Amino acid sequence: MLNSSIRQLLAYQNKNYRDARQFWEDSLSLSQKCNNHIIEASCISNLGVLASRMGDDEEAERLYLESFTCSMTNKNYNGASAALLNLANISLRKKDIDDAELFYSEACSLSRDIMDKKLLCHGLRLWGKLLINKRKDIDSGESLITESLSIAKEIGHKKNEAYCLIHLGQIAEKRGDSDQMNHFYSNGVRIRREIGLKVSQRLIDMGY
Repeated sequence: MLNSSIRQLLAYQNKNYRDARQFWEDSLSLSQKCNNHIIEASCISNLGVLASRMGDDEEAERLYLESFTCSMTNKNYNGASAALLNLANISLRKKDIDDAELFYSEACSLSRDIMDKKLLCHGLRLWGKLLINKRKDIDSGESLITESLSIAKEIGHKKNEAYCLIHLGQIAEKRGDSDQMNHFYSNGVRIRREIGLKVSQRLIDMGY
């Protein structure tokens, strides 16, 4: 199984989506035979990710809905929350802002109920970005991203922490608060470099 997982990962990284899809389809079939509904929902969701990467958002949306239904039916609320986040991302790409916000809200509510802090901090950040970029509600978006940052620090989720710091830096920049902007950008860039994430050319040009 380990060797199969490694092959699948390599196929995905090399954008050999056909091989990756075959892996997840085989894994889905096996999980269904074994009656392992948690793995089943995960496989369906991963097939949705592949469909989305291949440009088929309609198929991805169908698979995410199937994953959500499978997860809720079997009380796999972590899987259900993850599926809702994926559905929100699809809705956002379709420019259906109302549905995207609803899915983010429901995902965060569910994650909070089951105390899945990793999914919660991820969902809060994405929901906050939507409010800022699509609703122009900077204050509400900032509040969600600040909560996401706090949770990320608590659980040691460095990647999400870096994202939140950069988002908060952008807010401070829009407000003309250079001290806050420098604080958030400096720390965000530092963490991104520490964990090997790319820093945008714009921030590099700004001296970070």
